[in-house]
Formats: sequence, structure tokens, C-alpha cells
Amino acid sequence: MTAVFGASLGVSGIHGLSVDLADTSSTSTESFVAMPPASQNHWHAVTSAVRDMAGTSTTPVLALRDKQPTEAYGVEYVDGLALVSDLGAQIGALQESSLLSGEKTVALFDAGAGGVTVSIVDVGSGVVQASRRSTVFSGDGCDAALTRYLLDRYGHGRQLAPDAQEFFVEMVCAGKERLSRFTEVEFDGPFPGGPVTVYRTDLDDLVRNDVYDAVTLAESMIAAGPRVDALFAVGGAANMQIVRQSLFDAVSVPVFVPVEPQLLAARGAVGMARGFAAGRAPARSAAPPRHSDSSSRHTRRLKRSRYLAGVLAVLVAGGVAAAAVISSTKDEQVTVVDRKQPAPSTPSDPPVAILPAAAPPEPESATTTTTSDDTTQQSTSPPVPTTTATTTTTESTTTRAPRATTTTVPPTTVTTTTDAPRTSRETTRQSPTSTTSSTTTR
Repeated sequence: MTAVFGASLGVSGIHGLSVDLADTSSTSTESFVAMPPASQNHWHAVTSAVRDMAGTSTTPVLALRDKQPTEAYGVEYVDGLALVSDLGAQIGALQESSLLSGEKTVALFDAGAGGVTVSIVDVGSGVVQASRRSTVFSGDGCDAALTRYLLDRYGHGRQLAPDAQEFFVEMVCAGKERLSRFTEVEFDGPFPGGPVTVYRTDLDDLVRNDVYDAVTLAESMIAAGPRVDALFAVGGAANMQIVRQSLFDAVSVPVFVPVEPQLLAARGAVGMARGFAAGRAPARSAAPPRHSDSSSRHTRRLKRSRYLAGVLAVLVAGGVAAAAVISSTKDEQVTVVDRKQPAPSTPSDPPVAILPAAAPPEPESATTTTTSDDTTQQSTSPPVPTTTATTTTTESTTTRAPRATTTTVPPTTVTTTTDAPRTSRETTRQSPTSTTSSTTTR
């Protein structure tokens, strides 16, 4: 079997996709590995987890977020992995799915577990013209706000034991994701009165101001920068209806939301892996490498990154208390806005974001059985907890391959189904309710 594997690294863990090139149906297998809560050697944990997830596939491709991105394309081979920018992976996935077709300059509104990153990228050259990151709104912050709301309103502010707290936070996370598809969800929590019902409007009221601030950031960057042809909302929080509707209402350019926006970077990474396996090797960008070829430099860079510095501190290790601290942070972090508008590129067609520099070296053989635990002792690193998700995506208008892995999600009971998020290319200022809005699919 000839398989290719791509993954993206986020605060909550590693999303991976594997595709068997011999399978004409292009069936993909999705996997997810949560990062360990108290690891020290972050880079070793990441590389070990990715190699373990990839199995016997060709060189795995890992998409990372750069703290100070200057260019979106290019590839670097380190520790048996092909490292790429998440911006390039996302653009490649948008091109492959035909959601990106003809736009020369795009804005990516990446709303993930740790915060929101807004980047303006020239599609032809890969030059990042501007990029800002803010923690004013995040998926972890939403989880923390909903957790406090439930405990204060229905749990009478009671304190939970560590094990019960961890389970409760996981249940809240799962329930929050379901509220993106349903107008109300029933929570079986540690409440004296039994299960309680939470409405989507309850969650919207909790995060409305934070969403407004994040959308205002995108609006101001688009207004102040060069011409932007479209905005693409990506990341897990892009599934939230209030995020979509706020972007539709506020941003002056067309807004599009891809199917399963939380997997966009992983899909782009596996697309790059497919290109590498086919021997496609366009020229490298003239910009210097984004990553050092030193493992120690990698470790320091990753430790400084929010993608690893706060790994699961909100959801598992720190529980509700840590989530409350993170969600209260309202300062905006400006990462880089030092790019003047470059000379416009004029390619006949936007290139696919698959730009390796050279043939990959022989992958390093894994000398440890660890998968994602960031301990400083490789030989004693415990295995990584692996979770998968089983979801029924009845709202999707795009046929997608079945997932081959499953997991148990903390119990939440959906009581009423009224709408579903859009799963095709969506135009600006339309309602996010798929049952009432029209969509345009390329």
C-alpha cells in the first residue's frame, strides 16, 4: 500500500489525514492525537506523534503556524518530516477544492482553540502582506465561558474533583461543537436538578463581544491594507454561526467557509504529500527558510508558540480554572505587520501550494515508542492518548470519504435540530442557516 499522510498542529492537538494512493475512491482516514498536558520536550513529542500516526506512509507533511510569517510557500525537511506553513497548506486545500479560483489576494481568518490569526496573503507569490494574532476570542475561551455559565447557573458554583472536572470540561467542549449545528443541546452534568438544556443563543450571548472584537480586527486589516478579493474563515471556531454571521455582516469582501474548516490545513498538508509522492517539485521561494534545521532551535521556537505553550492547559491540566484565566485575556498580539504591498504577481494560474525545495532525505527511523508525550527522556516517554471522533454530517452538501477511526465523545443529547452550517462556498452577508440561505458552489 502506498499512502501519504498530512497533519496540522494546533493547541488542542494534531489533526491527521491519510490517503491511500492506490485507492481510486480517494478515501481518507482522519485521526486526532491530543497533546500531553505536562510535557517538556515539545518538539520530540510532536515529531514522534506524527511519525506514529503516519505509519508506513511516505514522508509525512506537517503544517505549522509561524509566529511571524513572511511567506506561505516552501518546505523544509527536519527529523523525517516535511514542514510547511499552515497558510500555504490552507491555500493549497482551497485551490484543490476549487473554493479559491482566481482571487489574487486573500485574507485568512483562522479561529482556533488558542486565538484568532488574520493573515493577508498574495496567492501567486505566497508573500504574507500582513498577519496579526489576537487571543481576545478563542475556542478555549468559549469552552471556559460556557463551563462557568453552567456551573454558576445550574451547579450553584460547586467545585468539582479533578477527575470530574476533566470529564465535565470535555463534555462542555463536545456540547459547544454540537451547538454549531443545533439550536439546543442537553447537558448531563453534575447538576442537582438533572440534565439541563443550553440554547445556541445562550452561547452567543457569552461570546458576542469577543467575536465582535476579532471580526473588527479582520475588518480593520482589510480596510488598511491592499486590495483583498475574498476572506476565508477557517479553524474550528469558524463552525460557530455567530462567527460566520458576524463576518458576513461586517467585512466588505466576499466571505467563504469551507467544509470542515478545522481540517483545512491537514487536507492541504496531505495534498502536498500527494504532490511530493508524484514527484512535483516547483522552485523554492526566494525567502529564507521559516524553520531552523536545528532540533534545539525547533524546540525553542515551538515552546514560544501558543500552539505548544498552552497545550491542553485549558481543557485537561488546568481545567476550568486555567480556562478562566486564558479567556479573560483581552490583549491583542500583533505578530507582524511590516510588509508593504509587493509588486503584483501576474501568473496565468495561481500555483498549487506545493513547493518543496529538494528531494526529501531518508526518513529517520523512530528510535522510541512514544507518540506525543513531551518528556525530556525519549526512552521513557509514555504513549500519547489517541482520540478519534464519530460525527454524522447530514448537513454536508459535499460527498466526503468515510472516516476509519472512531472514539467515544462525552455524552450530550441533542433534542432539537433546526439548522446546519453551510458546507459550500458562501457569499458575503447571507444568513448562516443552511436551510434558508442560498449558496454558491464552485
